[in-house]
Amino acid sequence: MSRWIKNDNKYYYVKYDESEEIRLKYLTKKLRYNIMAFDFVGQPRKVFNTDYVVEQIMSKLSIDDEVKDIVKRDFKMIPINHLQFLIDNDIQIVSSIDETYYDGNKKVIGINSKKPKVGMVAHEIGHAFVDINNLYQNNKLKMIMQNVFDNRSGIISKMVNNEYYIYMLSEHFVREYQGRTYILEKDFLNNKKKLDYTKLEEYISC
Repeated sequence: MSRWIKNDNKYYYVKYDESEEIRLKYLTKKLRYNIMAFDFVGQPRKVFNTDYVVEQIMSKLSIDDEVKDIVKRDFKMIPINHLQFLIDNDIQIVSSIDETYYDGNKKVIGINSKKPKVGMVAHEIGHAFVDINNLYQNNKLKMIMQNVFDNRSGIISKMVNNEYYIYMLSEHFVREYQGRTYILEKDFLNNKKKLDYTKLEEYISC
């Protein structure tokens, strides 16, 4: 089962088998922590951009041929104003041999064509939006992230590309990946890197 959730008059599509369980968790957290929570609403019409519209958008962007099929697949499900954001900010989309990523210094989204997960392009557009609009300096978001950090339920390490990285655990997360940091376990244990809310670079993911 899938559900749409509404927050600040915007809709977000959540693919999750137990959406009712998530809804109850958010309602409980809203009462417990008195922070922003999503309100679940009826499912509005999904975004399905036509091939023609997608091709028009893609023609205005610099996209490596190797990843065009993946980009086109995701662009069909991303609102037009979000795609226009890519054009307005002259963001390039390239092929990556490593992880899928967003590079704020170069304004580049790298896509690993060997791991073509649905939604990966949209995820990186989210990172670009946060970076370009400097949202991690937004006072409301900072307060929410600090609250999540202060009420964390634990810390674990997970292997990513043959290295162990620190993950923070929280009941606030829709999925565990939101707690990923880019702090190596060895650096954390040796006190070379400290954990705080600013290290939750994947918090905006879902």
